[in-house]
Amino acid sequence: MQAFKKAQEEAKNDTPNGQAKHIAKLMSEKYNSPITQKSMMRYYDGESTPKSDLQNALSKYLGYGNYEDFIRDNKISNTYKFPYKGIIGLVGVLFIAVFLYFNIDLQKKECMVWSEDHYKRAECTINSVSISYSEDLVNNFKKVKLDPTMTFFENGEPLYWYSKINGKVEFFNMGGKHPENGKKLYKAEQNIIRKYILKE
Repeated sequence: MQAFKKAQEEAKNDTPNGQAKHIAKLMSEKYNSPITQKSMMRYYDGESTPKSDLQNALSKYLGYGNYEDFIRDNKISNTYKFPYKGIIGLVGVLFIAVFLYFNIDLQKKECMVWSEDHYKRAECTINSVSISYSEDLVNNFKKVKLDPTMTFFENGEPLYWYSKINGKVEFFNMGGKHPENGKKLYKAEQNIIRKYILKE
């Protein structure tokens, strides 16, 4: 309320009660609009609204001819305006924050990609087909070509794993998942070695 701000400057009083007392005294003595300090505090707290004669008196106290002049000069409107600009700005800030979060998150991570017969380290990007980096897979996991001269078993256990997709068999030196389609790799048991490597 502008009247309280002016009263603060005039009365050199920082408390609303002191300002209300100053205004009430002026309204009664100078503007012929009697009002109590208690009533002024109710207006200050928004518990009630001044009547038209007091509105005019308060407007005159603030240097206006009447309350209508005060309304016009201050362009007071009771119509709520939706803060479109504020909402758009907030959405923009959130978008930038999310973008930066994912960019920073990707920069912190290490990734890898499959390259013909092995994994290699690669930058993590949103668009690339990359997976989280595994030192073990990068250093050890390989697709291999088997030939009849190789050793396929150790203590009865297969040394290789395989995947068969659309009639094509691929062999790997470790178990896990196929690097391109994610399907499970199976142990290359004797029947697989005989059929696809030894051609028996």
